Amino acid sequence: QDKELMERWDVKVFCNDVVDWALAKLSECNFYDTDLEWKTDLLTFGNGTYGVFQGVKKMAYFKEVEVSKVNRVFDFWGDLSAIYYNFKMTAYQAVKQFGSSVGKSILEVYEKNPFEEFDFIHYVGERFNRDVAKSNNVKMPFESLWINVKDKHVASEEGFQEMPYITSMFYKDTADTNGFSPAMEILPEIKVLNAMMRTIIRGGMKVVDPPFVIPSTGFIMPLNWNPGRANYRDAKTPNDALQILQTGGRLEIGFDLIKMFQDNIKSRLFVNLFNSLNEITKQMTVLETQQRLAQSMGILGPVVNRLNDATGKMLIRLINIGVRDPSAGFPPVPEGLENKDYKFVYLSPLAKAQRQSEVTEIQSFLGDVQAIGAVL
Repeated sequence: QDKELMERWDVKVFCNDVVDWALAKLSECNFYDTDLEWKTDLLTFGNGTYGVFQGVKKMAYFKEVEVSKVNRVFDFWGDLSAIYYNFKMTAYQAVKQFGSSVGKSILEVYEKNPFEEFDFIHYVGERFNRDVAKSNNVKMPFESLWINVKDKHVASEEGFQEMPYITSMFYKDTADTNGFSPAMEILPEIKVLNAMMRTIIRGGMKVVDPPFVIPSTGFIMPLNWNPGRANYRDAKTPNDALQILQTGGRLEIGFDLIKMFQDNIKSRLFVNLFNSLNEITKQMTVLETQQRLAQSMGILGPVVNRLNDATGKMLIRLINIGVRDPSAGFPPVPEGLENKDYKFVYLSPLAKAQRQSEVTEIQSFLGDVQAIGAVL
């Protein structure tokens, strides 16, 4: 963020090299799969969490955490200070991961039943009592405990230089640390739509294969409704004709109702918003484009800011891993950049639209000034 440093050629080259390095590392690992799962959790459940860990075969690996398996602790300012991740491991997985320190109950069944599952907790939180002069695993700013729940035993104690878990919320308020999602708000509409679809399917089946009115006597039962099959009746029985039962149902009304609910659900899930961004063309005026973007960003602006903040923490974690790992191939840092603050500028269409909408009012004001100046 130092403007004088950013004028240096070697610093500009370094920033471009870091972008290329980060994109290459994210492509090598499982980031994009994890990112999709994380954002799906945000849209569905209101919050999502994933971990960024230093890998063995690759520099980093990402692990998405199920919403129901995690408990998060935030400080007064809303930053994640501790996390409890509840999960299961088989005896085989636990011994392979932690060795003989895994716990007595697991070692006892490892040979007989290696696929028996055990409950574990991964706790990561701030370490308040530590010797800052030491930098080994158990003295790092964040402590990491892998706990065997059955034995109440710490299978492994490690540490992190920064919080490895990244978490965010779609919607939030001050009193609710779990947040809420658009899918929660439209859950009644989704349930009604599902019920309507079941009714429409049954109604369509009645139209395609309608019920019949059958006389109680005259036909030799059972009737065979398969194509080309014969049914026999007693000719002496009068008024024994088969008749189609007209239900009088109107499928087109059901289709109209379903479309109404579908349109409402799409709008609440911002489908129309993203379509409006895709529909921006060169034929549209600048003012029309800016008004459309401003309207869209007024709805999603806070959500985009939270996503950018979470992505920024992930990138900081990734860069720090690369700096500490000599084999990661991180670009050489130019002189004078040590301990300097930096920020990320995102280039996605949504991020660009958000920045564009911020200058709309200024441009509108300057246009008014120009018009007034012409009159004077």
